[in-house]
Amino acid sequence: MSAFFIYFAFIGAIDSAALGIQVDYDSKVENSAFFTSILPSVSFVFYIRSVSYSHEVTIERDEMMIWCVENDAPTRNIAVYTLQSAGFPARGFDDGTSFWEALQIQHPQLVLLDSVLPGGNGLDILKRIRSSGAVKNIPVIMVTESNELDVIRCLDSGADDCLSKPFGMMEMVSRIRSVLRRYTSQNPDTALRMGDITLYPNERIVKVAGKTAPLTYKEFELLLRFLSNPETVFTREQLYKEVWRGEYTEQNRTVDMHIRTLRKKLGDSGKLIESVRYVGYRMKKVL
Repeated sequence: MSAFFIYFAFIGAIDSAALGIQVDYDSKVENSAFFTSILPSVSFVFYIRSVSYSHEVTIERDEMMIWCVENDAPTRNIAVYTLQSAGFPARGFDDGTSFWEALQIQHPQLVLLDSVLPGGNGLDILKRIRSSGAVKNIPVIMVTESNELDVIRCLDSGADDCLSKPFGMMEMVSRIRSVLRRYTSQNPDTALRMGDITLYPNERIVKVAGKTAPLTYKEFELLLRFLSNPETVFTREQLYKEVWRGEYTEQNRTVDMHIRTLRKKLGDSGKLIESVRYVGYRMKKVL
């Protein structure tokens, strides 16, 4: 009975955003013992939640997806659950390889990146992000050891902020909100418009005649290219390589299928995406 009460008291404490849990990454024995021995059911709940975020999902474009790259499972699971409780959709990764592969498909609003990861260095991943054109402006908060040298290295390499271990969950959420506010003010959203279509790149929202269109990630990327280059003809191969990042074959109808669903979601404005026979597609320019 007492264990049952502790379980719900603990979950309730997290859901109420009283998230002052101190996470000591250097004490894995303590974390593991707490979550797997004393409260196994809690560990199981966190495990299930982390698995649900380990696959790519289609999210609403007005949500702010946060990615947490951390190899310590108890810490990663608490962070992901905490972010969800605070209103941020979140996804966890246990190594740099899976994180980088996912980054080629979907871009988060912010990355919480541990400096020590299996099979790679978090600092190297940060440098790689900052040198990659498509993702170089994604805000990154580094999780470092509690020493000044590590913090300086991360900031000098392009981190937007640093969290020193151990840290509290409330501090983590506050720092994430602070970085996002600063990033938004420094990068004002420049809307792209064509007819009744309005696309907000930073917020990843598309509105048609004032109503939000529920586009998937790929549909959004296609429309972004069309609106950024009106009257420019894109070949199917070009669109496939830029959006899907794969090798194109003439038998591949993926682009055509996505254009069809994109037009449908845009309603009457879908007619602005014109087919160019034997070549591809373009966005018709209108006032």
